[in-house]
Amino acid sequence: MSGFEKDLPPGEFIPIAEESGLIVDIGAWVLREACRQVKQWHDAGFPQIRIAVNVSVMQLAHPGFEDYVMQVITETGIDPARLEMELTETALVKDTGDSADLLNRIRKRGIRVALDDFGTGYSPMQYLHQLPVDVVKIDQVFVRDLDAEPSSLPLVEGMVKLAKTLSLRVVAEGVETEAQLAIVRRVQFDVAQGNLFSLPVPPAEALELLRRGAVVHA
Repeated sequence: MSGFEKDLPPGEFIPIAEESGLIVDIGAWVLREACRQVKQWHDAGFPQIRIAVNVSVMQLAHPGFEDYVMQVITETGIDPARLEMELTETALVKDTGDSADLLNRIRKRGIRVALDDFGTGYSPMQYLHQLPVDVVKIDQVFVRDLDAEPSSLPLVEGMVKLAKTLSLRVVAEGVETEAQLAIVRRVQFDVAQGNLFSLPVPPAEALELLRRGAVVHA
């Protein structure tokens, strides 16, 4: 059977899951497991850890999504403020009606909402003030060019300044080199993430990184 096995990257797997409708069930499982895991880290001595979970617009549109989220939070015993939901810019722009209302209700419950992959969608940057988000994550396609293509720096600076003007927290995605990190610091991002700090690791290894102070949580 091994000849039929294939590892699918997220860019291939997620569209298939959305097209089939399985993304709703998969997303529900991921949310529960993520909250369960972050509770374990809290109990291990890191109560300020926040976990970010990607959410599909299909999940938002599913009846009972808000109730399910709060049920998971209650059952796992985490503080809602320790959960962050990530949605892509394109997804939010395509559906700003009921989804926006739902996200605003979720935010009022203490959960943070992040705009993922910012800069790769179809909306102008000034549209940002209309989106119900707390965090903006600048896509790695811009971050990885900072040290190689200096001409991209003004664009990144503009995105960061705009987000901060709106009192949004700004994250640099895909930081892989010390040179990129130095620029990210100079531009005054709030948070940096990427392989420079750690490759993806299992939960137990992530806990060891926290214990050694190898990563900073925010």
